[in-house]
Amino acid sequence: NLFLGLFILRANPKKRINQIYFSLTFGLAAWALSFAAILVGGDSALFSRFVFFGASILVSAILSFSLIIGEIKGKVYQILFPLIAGFIFAVLSLFTKFIIAGSSITQKDIKMNYGPLYQLFLLYAIFCVFVSIYFLFKKFRHSSSLLRQQLKYTFLGFALFLIPAIITNGILPGVFGISAFNKFGPVFSLFLVSFIGYAIYKHRLFDIKFILRKSTVFALILTFIATFWLLGTTFVFKYFPPFLAVFIPSFIITVSFIPLKNFLERLTEKYFFTK
Repeated sequence: NLFLGLFILRANPKKRINQIYFSLTFGLAAWALSFAAILVGGDSALFSRFVFFGASILVSAILSFSLIIGEIKGKVYQILFPLIAGFIFAVLSLFTKFIIAGSSITQKDIKMNYGPLYQLFLLYAIFCVFVSIYFLFKKFRHSSSLLRQQLKYTFLGFALFLIPAIITNGILPGVFGISAFNKFGPVFSLFLVSFIGYAIYKHRLFDIKFILRKSTVFALILTFIATFWLLGTTFVFKYFPPFLAVFIPSFIITVSFIPLKNFLERLTEKYFFTK
């Protein structure tokens, strides 16, 4: 999920929806990896804070994503509430004991020791999850053509991830005191990455044509540089001292990089990305 988020952000870092999706995957990674760190014997007091730090970013980004997706030009004011609330809960989780006071492991189950504001955070997380699903479904019903297909798979991915995750990591431990299943919450994100990935591949979510074009050119340039470097240095070492044997191929690669990049962009556009 995190690598997918980085890939999407790198493709178009100025686009609001890409920024939000990266924030979502960052929060998800912090949440999931902190659980893993506790399970393998990490500092439970420290990593339990990061569990809720990541969860605060995750649920806020999920709500922001559902508000922005499908909009022609997403504005900051549309996500002002989850932006502020997520920041407050993230800070409280990381630097105070108001949300989480610590954790302990009993027979490989992670039992959280909650702070006085945990119930407020739980209500906020449940609100974000179900309002997000509502907005995604509403936008799906009122959309058409390409956006409808994008929203269909996005909605399925979010629903299959969020509903079981909020049950195993929010309702069961927070309301009923059952913590045996909370470590399985992050596993449900496989649904999210699978459906988002399919929407990207099949229905051009996040401007996939742009992403494919740039990544294809990058892969070709990387292949050329690696091949030329290996062959060039091997050949030049036979006739020149070590410094020149490294300098000559490096100089050729440097001066030819931009012309090569432009050439490959024209080539891939002509043969791979024209209809």
